[in-house]
Amino acid sequence: MTQTKISRRDLLKSGAAITAGATLSACGGGGGSSNTTNKPNILFILVDEMRYPKVFPTGVNDPAEYLRQYMPNVYKLWSAGVKFANYNTAATACSPSRGVLVTGLYSHQTWFGTTLVVIPGQSHADSPSLQPEFPTYGKLLRNAGYITPYIGKWHLTQSTGGTQDISAFGFQGLTYPDPIANNLQGTYGDMSDPDYYYYSDEYIATQAATWLRNKQVGDQPWCLTVGFQNPHDQEFFPAGTEYQTYTELFANSPYAQVQNWSTAVCAPAVTWANNVLRNPPQVYSINTPPNWETVAQLERNKPAAQIVNREFCEAEWGGINENRSATSFTVVQYPGSATAYSGYQVPTVNGVPAGIGLAPFSYWQKALNLYTQLLGILDVQVGRVVDALPPEVAKNTIVVFTSDHGDYVGAHGMVAGKTNTMYDEALRVPLIVKDPTGTFTGDISTVRTQLTSSVDLMPMLVGFAYGGQKSQWMQGDYAEMYGNRYDMFPILKSANVAGREYALFATDEVCESKYDFATAPHAVTNQRTPTHIMGVITPEYKLGVYSCWPAGTTDPSLLDQQYEYYNYATIGGQQEIDNTYSTTPAARQIKDNLMNVLVPTVLEKPLPAAYLQAQATAKAGLIAFNLLDQSSGRE
Repeated sequence: MTQTKISRRDLLKSGAAITAGATLSACGGGGGSSNTTNKPNILFILVDEMRYPKVFPTGVNDPAEYLRQYMPNVYKLWSAGVKFANYNTAATACSPSRGVLVTGLYSHQTWFGTTLVVIPGQSHADSPSLQPEFPTYGKLLRNAGYITPYIGKWHLTQSTGGTQDISAFGFQGLTYPDPIANNLQGTYGDMSDPDYYYYSDEYIATQAATWLRNKQVGDQPWCLTVGFQNPHDQEFFPAGTEYQTYTELFANSPYAQVQNWSTAVCAPAVTWANNVLRNPPQVYSINTPPNWETVAQLERNKPAAQIVNREFCEAEWGGINENRSATSFTVVQYPGSATAYSGYQVPTVNGVPAGIGLAPFSYWQKALNLYTQLLGILDVQVGRVVDALPPEVAKNTIVVFTSDHGDYVGAHGMVAGKTNTMYDEALRVPLIVKDPTGTFTGDISTVRTQLTSSVDLMPMLVGFAYGGQKSQWMQGDYAEMYGNRYDMFPILKSANVAGREYALFATDEVCESKYDFATAPHAVTNQRTPTHIMGVITPEYKLGVYSCWPAGTTDPSLLDQQYEYYNYATIGGQQEIDNTYSTTPAARQIKDNLMNVLVPTVLEKPLPAAYLQAQATAKAGLIAFNLLDQSSGRE
């Protein structure tokens, strides 16, 4: 069943969400279990771009203090639940990470490897969608007798025909159009276009809270997913959040702004004077994060993809001056202070060379202040949703809180974002599980520092419906796909249980060729800077392999492959500043084991026959999109 598009006036009435809730209560669960009386409800809150707290404002010394002061509603969940401090996403960016969460499969199994490019009013997305044939927690929970509504950000398929029809994935989509976190959308949204609404987190919270208030003890068990967008507004700092400043900056510049955020979606929805993100509260005293790096430092010993990513993101969303004495805005020609290969042609925008707008050095600190401000704005909406649970219903409702990925917020000199690296700030995110019955959780006062992965979250969600017993649902193809995965239930119950020995990661976001200044096209293969990353994380180290894919394949090429290795026994390794791959013989053995053993048997483990066609279709679509994205003529 789907929600059809209705008028803006009707949609804004609270009755719209009430009707949606009543309709859901009446709809079936899709082949559900007959005995659902004692099954717990599940409230799954998924936020966007929230890293695990690690760089703190003045007077704050640890994650608990940070949440208590700046995210009090999330802190309530933290205090009453099991919290994980070393939980890592298995993929970036937005869409691939969510694909892992929904399916419990690695992105190199579903081949859903790039962020979905959604264009309003377009019937299809330029980039491939997640194939609906794969298992999802929605499908499996429906089999267990649950209803599975989905409110808020989805970002796995293109919304079409005035609906958010995701029933093929086991969910009932209740938010159309899909709120995919455009500039300022999490904080403000934009309802000015009668044909396409950019819903804010406030709207999403209202929709979810209204649905929850109608739940009663004895209802069919449910798993409600609520997808918030913030703190994703950080992604657009500073050019998007301060759109007027950057428009004026480029007005008299010989260089062109890659994206004019004054005319982009959501910016017109808030006046410049009323935009609270312009002046976040001053809570930090440090100027930069402890692992801040300059372009020159990155160029000395980091994979080239990181430098390309940094400069491209600054061209798109604004940069910050590295010069500590810089107190004014300026514009420089792309790629800024980075080294371009001989013969590189600067891309143009309407015939004008592309530029990077650089904010004063003080904006490194402002980025930290803004991120904390955005988390506080998000926290208000999280609280509205959790508080909407009727008390008696809340007693049997498990609340799971996590994020799809993190954000750099200045780490390694990356102003914002999460792409083209496997840095801690992009991968390590919070995970909190609150079970008011105590059935599944224990030792809640002890933070779990053991290594865990987002690839294990889907089996955990499904397992709640079966008392945590894998044997009740992991049979046949499901046993083949998930049977050897790390089981989250023992560590939920006891803080003394070992975590994962390793966690795997992959990302396959690519940069348009015209913005790749680091590597000239190979004379034979036309390969550029390696941006396809596969990596392994353990409690002792992190290793990443950066590769190119020869045209028409997803096979990592050995040509120009680049590596990074961080030894967590050292301070420089813990901060992921000291890349010691070239001076650590053991790192080569780890790399060989990753590429020759872990990739083929785990990260790309073959799927059962029933899913091979979907996998082949997805792979072909990803290859085709990469070829399109790498073409120098694509705008």
